[in-house]
Amino acid sequence: MKQFVRVISVRYDCAAKPARHPREPLAAYATRLQSHLLEHLHEAVSLALYAVQAEHGAPDARRRPVTFVTAPEFYWSVPWHALHDLREVRQLPALQIDPVCEAIAEVAARFPVEHVGRIVILPGTAALLIDVPRPPGRRASAAVAAHGGALLESLNCLYAAANFPPPFAPGDDAGLRRALAWPKRHTSRIDYGRQKPALETPYSRTFELADGSFVEVLKESGIALQGTTTVHARGAHLSDRLGGVPAFGIDLCRDFLQWRGEPPPGSTDCNAAHPDAPRYVIDFVPSYGATVTDVAFPVPRSLQYIAHNDGRAARQVAVFEVDRTRLRWTRVAPAACMRHLGADAGERVAIHEFTVDVPAPGGAQ
Repeated sequence: MKQFVRVISVRYDCAAKPARHPREPLAAYATRLQSHLLEHLHEAVSLALYAVQAEHGAPDARRRPVTFVTAPEFYWSVPWHALHDLREVRQLPALQIDPVCEAIAEVAARFPVEHVGRIVILPGTAALLIDVPRPPGRRASAAVAAHGGALLESLNCLYAAANFPPPFAPGDDAGLRRALAWPKRHTSRIDYGRQKPALETPYSRTFELADGSFVEVLKESGIALQGTTTVHARGAHLSDRLGGVPAFGIDLCRDFLQWRGEPPPGSTDCNAAHPDAPRYVIDFVPSYGATVTDVAFPVPRSLQYIAHNDGRAARQVAVFEVDRTRLRWTRVAPAACMRHLGADAGERVAIHEFTVDVPAPGGAQ
């Protein structure tokens, strides 16, 4: 059966965030930055939904529509150059996991399902680091050892929220509407500031902090895929828990490049298989630096669309219709409702609309 899908892509230049004030405590800066991003996200979604309503009127429940909202990788990140030392690096998870989950839940609550229909918000990531034990036989470089020899693992996860209670949620707890899921598996050279290429090893990258100290970060994250912060999201896939939402996957930036088989220049470790089971109909690619084109490559039979949102200065977004029989895929045109927005608004948000084939309640498509 057919299901109507809308993708609202929030455009943002992740290198142009408000700066940290001199002597501003990190906690105060993180809170101020989160407030700024919360309002930016809310305003962009409001603009898009205004255009949708102007074009379509009230949501039609008979079409079982669902709207996805995306933002790029690093949307919620504290700029790495704003961190003073390793102590502040270690403070970030407490400042950015639960507080950002609460912020996106607040955004979701501002758009009641009875007024705008079902919305799934996938509003980008925050790049964090956590300490892990150093494996036997893997000694720290002299530069890293001089600053304590810490080994860290990337926790660069996509946030998720919905404006409707998941059908499997016990009670009506708003906390069950948000999650932290889909960790990025592969750490890029630009993820944590200034990389020191001379200190790179087969399994780690070393980055320099503002105070001149060094942190060693594993190239691959072993954090469980789709690990979540909420009770309702048990099970193999978060989209399974949302009820009536097309099955979707996430490939964060370099993970997408790994899957596509086009490694960055000089890389030799891009042989990993696509991490998700071949059942998704939509794949979302939030990135900072990945280029997604219409050139076809092998994908699961179920996949029908790829939606890309990049956080570099150009703020590029695109949706591609996948056709496994063609060498090039079709770029989906912006939705007709975009005509209700001015040029300035179009620089802040993009809207694409399409239908996907999904299993009917009885199992047939």
